[in-house]
Amino acid sequence: MEPSSSSSGKEEETERPGTSVARRTREEITSTYRAMYGGPEGTPASAWRSLANKTDDGLSRMLEEHARVTDIDDDGKKNDDGASSSLHKALKDISVLTTGQVLQHRHAMESLVDILHSHDDSEEMMREIHTQGATHVLYANISSSDKTMAKLSADGLVCICTHEKEALKEVVSSREISSVILGTCVRNILTGSHSTTYGDLFDLLLGSKSRIISQCCAEHKVVLKCIERLQTHVEKHDKVDTNALHMLSCMVATGLEYYMDSIFWNGGLDVFVIILSTPMVQNDESIRESVVRMMSALCHHNPDAAGFLCTPKAIEYLSRMIADPDISIDIQVDVAWILLEISRVENKKTETIESLQDYCLPRVCEVIHQSKQQVIDTTAECDLWTRCAGIVSYLCRDSHVCCHVVIFHADILQQTIRLLTQSFKYEQTSVLLTSAQTFAINTTSTTTTTTTTRM
Repeated sequence: MEPSSSSSGKEEETERPGTSVARRTREEITSTYRAMYGGPEGTPASAWRSLANKTDDGLSRMLEEHARVTDIDDDGKKNDDGASSSLHKALKDISVLTTGQVLQHRHAMESLVDILHSHDDSEEMMREIHTQGATHVLYANISSSDKTMAKLSADGLVCICTHEKEALKEVVSSREISSVILGTCVRNILTGSHSTTYGDLFDLLLGSKSRIISQCCAEHKVVLKCIERLQTHVEKHDKVDTNALHMLSCMVATGLEYYMDSIFWNGGLDVFVIILSTPMVQNDESIRESVVRMMSALCHHNPDAAGFLCTPKAIEYLSRMIADPDISIDIQVDVAWILLEISRVENKKTETIESLQDYCLPRVCEVIHQSKQQVIDTTAECDLWTRCAGIVSYLCRDSHVCCHVVIFHADILQQTIRLLTQSFKYEQTSVLLTSAQTFAINTTSTTTTTTTTRM
């Protein structure tokens, strides 16, 4: 019985033909590529130096062996999976891009990017291609003097960083790499060269909310460049540079303090007001919405922002969007909030108060009047009515003219109070009632004095 048992044990230890070879070669390939591209013992720069020392023949033999044995699965059977074939091609492309002749690079890059797009629905495939060094060869070529190579590299980075988190993490964790990629993106976006591809890559970098990326933005003066670009285009060409506007919008969307403060202190609000005054914006809702969203975000972030918008020009163009049927409710809600913050500012200049009563008061009163005749359909409509009512309360505090208009239109006064109390805005309700009471007392006193004098 013992010999039989021993024989059975040997049979269990014996692997099927091709299995051990396939497994050993796979392990060799994987460990070699990880050492070259992503080894924890070296920086990306040292990894590239290590890779450059490898001979073309050695890598080619390694890739050929890998292509041969990967077609054999762990059971020693032929594997006809298309993904394996694509992975072989990707590895070969990576080899050509790192050690091959320059003339072969463009074709290899095109092939690699095509493979990435063909398998962007496979997390496993994207992870494997990233692990084998694709991310490295992509960002190494993004600053290439060959514009086609650089654009292909950006396209590939967008694809792999979108579908493989580790690829994006690798890019944004290195100040040197991030600076090169970000600088290339900004340069191409502002010049309009393949701005869609580079814009998508810029969105990914900013969306990571990495401190390194914000440091790179400061290094390349991205905020200042965008604001100057916008101002120049509006003043000289009477049009908006949508690429620069998009980059600022991406930075504001992160909500990070550096971007918000940088845009504010570099005159972003002034430029946004100028943009709102251009004829182009009147017919372009996307630009108008983007500008209003950024102004609202800056006012939320910085309590002093509303004070910088206390100008006749800002009030006029913001007020025009209230009660305009061509402006979406969502944009009107944001505009109303900005105007509410402006009206809340104390000790405003006379010209500011006059602009509010001339441009803003008629619009918000129209919204309040319409609210009496409508049933609340959405939260946005409710927010708009409440904010307009709040604006009225502060205008009555600062302007006798506004107070006179509201008091002698009893329906507006009544509806304003109702909207404020329903929304629990008791502070604003108190401001309105106090202002109305003071105005009524002063008016009565003045009338009595005038009558006594005549007698």
